[in-house]
Amino acid sequence: MQEGYGAGGPCGFMGGFIPFARTKTDRIAAGDPRPSLEERYHDHEGFVSRVRAVAQAQVRDGWLLPQDAERIQYQAETSDVLR
Repeated sequence: MQEGYGAGGPCGFMGGFIPFARTKTDRIAAGDPRPSLEERYHDHEGFVSRVRAVAQAQVRDGWLLPQDAERIQYQAETSDVLR
């Protein structure tokens, strides 16, 4: 029998997601083993910096159009992630 985060829950949801906890304290309280947003990025600028780096790599590798990368970066900059 599965124990811990998500135990006993359904597993076949198409297009769904489980958002990351904002802080380590929230993550631990929820029993979520995944690092929180704060643990991953520290702050909003860290999040934006990571999105920018990944988008640029995807453009460089031919997986993303430059105009799409610009839109994704703008969305990250104007998001409320870790604000």
